[in-house]
Amino acid sequence: MFGRTSAGSGVVIVEHVADDVAAIREALEIRANNSISYSFVNDQRTRDQLIIDNLRMENAALDLKQKESERFYTFCINAFYQVENIINYYFYTTYPDINELLSIIEDYTRQEKSEKFQYKRSGKEKNVSDIQIANKIDAYCNIFFNGDKFKMTLGQLRQVRNEGEHRCMIIQQEKDETNSLYKFFKYNTFNSVRIALIKLVNSIKENIGQRLE
Repeated sequence: MFGRTSAGSGVVIVEHVADDVAAIREALEIRANNSISYSFVNDQRTRDQLIIDNLRMENAALDLKQKESERFYTFCINAFYQVENIINYYFYTTYPDINELLSIIEDYTRQEKSEKFQYKRSGKEKNVSDIQIANKIDAYCNIFFNGDKFKMTLGQLRQVRNEGEHRCMIIQQEKDETNSLYKFFKYNTFNSVRIALIKLVNSIKENIGQRLE
């Protein structure tokens, strides 16, 4: 139906275990516990994937065999998978009509200073997955967190996903204070990223299905 757009991410779906976290943990050999409840997500496949990515995120934080920079990268990647999936789920559920959805994304990205972040439909969009996640993040944050720096954190998580592990390690080593991702790695922690993700999920839980007038 929809989901994240990353390639080669090693997605694993455990069938028919949406409410059985213990079974998922055992199947994926994960020691961590969930830090977020996705029980409000009605679509089973989406809920399973969110649970799995959350477990993988928390498992990365516990994996002391890895360097902290590598653990944090994996943590951020799996956090972003949840961001992408839950935002897609919000828009798909709240605006099932594609034309209404496109209008919402256009309306709430129009305030972006850079024209490249102001969404303009191409006419080829068929569903929520055809819209860039950057535009959906901006639209959602402009609706519910207008003026909040929280949007920057979500955008930087997207950049981490886009850059890849090798490039992110180089960015951390270069210590370039003008690089926004270097600042992200310098000033964020496992807990600050977790808090940002929880903030987003709680907002979506509260607002899903409530269309804007």
